[in-house]
Amino acid sequence: MSVQIKNLSVSLCNNQLLHNVNLDVADHERIGLIGASGSGKSLITKAILGTLPRSMRVGGQILIDGVNVLELSEHERAAMRGTYMTAVFQNPVAALNPVVSVRANVELPLTLHYNLSAAERLHRVQQALESVGLDSDLVSRYPSELSGGQAQRAAIAQAVVAHPQLLIADEPTTAVDSIVQKQIMDVLVERSDKQNLSVIFASHDFAVISRVAHRCYVINNGGVVDSGRLEELYESSVDYTRQLVEAARSIAVRGEGE
Repeated sequence: MSVQIKNLSVSLCNNQLLHNVNLDVADHERIGLIGASGSGKSLITKAILGTLPRSMRVGGQILIDGVNVLELSEHERAAMRGTYMTAVFQNPVAALNPVVSVRANVELPLTLHYNLSAAERLHRVQQALESVGLDSDLVSRYPSELSGGQAQRAAIAQAVVAHPQLLIADEPTTAVDSIVQKQIMDVLVERSDKQNLSVIFASHDFAVISRVAHRCYVINNGGVVDSGRLEELYESSVDYTRQLVEAARSIAVRGEGE
């Protein structure tokens, strides 16, 4: 699935939150959105998903395989979520419904969008869990019984169970430790490769982005201030990009010293 964003703007009352954002994602490509908290990364991902508050005004174009989704009805955009496009967020515990089982959580996109038998849904849920490195026996567990890493894997299983074409991952590794973080990123890369997914990966951490993305857009103050392949951005002359790179390097040095 290809994505083209042209002159995207988002405003709330008289406040311009995003301005003239332009970016593109090719079929089966993984791109990164890198920027500090409040830079506008999540606004971009929510604009693509169609989950911005109604109070916000959105302008420009978001072309999904050539179709401007900003011209679709809310019903049409809702139908795209969980089928053609899906998302994984920062807090898996909040993303999963705590009062229903792992099975019920993971099969939700299938229940909402497809007319499948219970047996077929269970089979696909088990396949999805195993594809992200979880035991299929976890179907009867509840989210509160999972570790943070297991919960995030279950959220990824929910995201990929209906075989979408675009996956949006918004800070999916922030709430886990560095070891689990690497495991989660490996799962996302593996799923994107095996399911031919296009991926938009948003993070404040250059080190995280460098493990998953082919190209990256640097976001600051609601706009794109730099872009390119990772090796190009490491040598960028843009001050904000250099700050992000140096921050990632300093964290890596501290980690080596521990």
